[in-house]
Amino acid sequence: MKDKIKLVKERNSWRIAEWFRDVVLDHPKLQTWRILKANAKTLWN
Repeated sequence: MKDKIKLVKERNSWRIAEWFRDVVLDHPKLQTWRILKANAKTLWN
């Protein structure tokens, strides 16, 4: 059971990282990056 939960967490973090990378590459603006970082913090907490 623990392994399954760990796998799901890893998959979700990978998906967020992929999405994050795509957005950053599409909008390389510092302001957008700051907004994303703020949003990411709320997602992780």
